[in-house]
Amino acid sequence: MDVEAPVLGPELVAAALAGCEVHEFLGVGRFGETYRVVRGGDELALKVCHFVPRMPQSLWERELTALQRVDHPNIMRLYRAGHLELAGRTCPYMECEYIPGGDLGQRIATGALPRSREELRALLVGLLWGVKELHDLGVLHRDVRPPNVVPRGGDWGRPVLLDFGVAQTMYISPAQQRLSLASRRQDLRDVAALIYEVGTGIPALPPDRRPGGDRWQDRLRRRVPRDPRHCSELFDDDVALLVHRLLAGKERRLGADEALRRLGVD
Repeated sequence: MDVEAPVLGPELVAAALAGCEVHEFLGVGRFGETYRVVRGGDELALKVCHFVPRMPQSLWERELTALQRVDHPNIMRLYRAGHLELAGRTCPYMECEYIPGGDLGQRIATGALPRSREELRALLVGLLWGVKELHDLGVLHRDVRPPNVVPRGGDWGRPVLLDFGVAQTMYISPAQQRLSLASRRQDLRDVAALIYEVGTGIPALPPDRRPGGDRWQDRLRRRVPRDPRHCSELFDDDVALLVHRLLAGKERRLGADEALRRLGVD
């Protein structure tokens, strides 16, 4: 299947979604496809999930409740959610803030990347603020990668995390503390991999060795990328050290708040 071709299509989605006009197909992600729609004069991003297996309604609602609590400039705002009847099946959907300007995947492809250490550092700081907000609310993103980040208004200091199709709530009872630490560490390692690729032009793993989920993290542990200062002048010492140590798995208990402190941000 061509990953850029819609599975459902604008006509089918428009027919199923009352009160919305579908204006543009935006792309296919891991768990569904996204459209630019207009409801009541407001532009929105509509994510229709159709690649995920069926999940209990209670779990879906619990995760949505957590995401609806998020109100932060570095996180795409979730407005409403529900289910659509499409092609004989029921598909969850989300209506979210629409942020124009092109995601980091598109910017990497065209070479429209940070040009200074200050811009790269600002991108990292903004992503860490967004991840910190999610983790403080008990939410894991679990899919921080270039197509899921857009610099708001083209400003590298205002990155916005998109696409919560695989987000989940955290449970941090004492019996599960180790698991939740590992889950939060995955988000931080994903941020480090994104900064490495944006700053060096080199993926943290070669394209043919980028499986999803835990296997991707296992590969990173086995093949740690070079110190980014050897590949690019965009990394100052603090940023390079943090990124490299996260990718090497040497920061097993590091949280986003401590990562910000190491960059001199309070």
